[in-house]
Amino acid sequence: MQLKCSYIILLFFVIVSCKSNDVNREEIEVIGTIYKAMPKVIPPPPPKEGEMNSEIRNQNEFLKHRYGIFQEFISIQSTDYISNVFHQHEYVSGELFKEFQIDSISIQLARSLGKLNVDEHINKKQLNDYVKENLVYLNKRFPDKEEKRKHSINGVISFSKVAFDIEHRKAAVCVGLYYGKLSASQTIYILEKVNNVWKIKFTEVGEKS
Repeated sequence: MQLKCSYIILLFFVIVSCKSNDVNREEIEVIGTIYKAMPKVIPPPPPKEGEMNSEIRNQNEFLKHRYGIFQEFISIQSTDYISNVFHQHEYVSGELFKEFQIDSISIQLARSLGKLNVDEHINKKQLNDYVKENLVYLNKRFPDKEEKRKHSINGVISFSKVAFDIEHRKAAVCVGLYYGKLSASQTIYILEKVNNVWKIKFTEVGEKS
């Protein structure tokens, strides 16, 4: 009888451990999806009228971003009163920045972000493996110019913990983006799993400077 009880307890811990690993893996997939969607290269404006329009642009004119990742999950202010009006992430049907009322599950996830436990660090190895890069990780969320120059970065991305629905088909996460004291933002992302792949569906900027 004692052996049977020990087996049941061991099985319980194995199941809990597996579920925890699945959640951690999906959290990394959500974070990695957003990182890969961040603009890495921004081309210069199109040629003005009368200028020669060449298909080959000077690569030196392109603005290149290299991001560092703040290694800790961030805590955010209360999200209890976030509006249910978000912007569609993708450009669709000639309508840029179209607003949508997101569904009740998504808004509940967004509003729960301020209540998540953040006493953790991002799993660097898992994130590196997912995005297939050796990312730069920082212990400062708002580094000074010298620190950014040291790591050859011009921006820092920080992530909150990810909120999932029960079926893990929807997710919400808050993402901070910092270039400097006068160029920073905090955006909430809503994602959905489509054909077993996480896709960014909606965004809403909460803070901007």
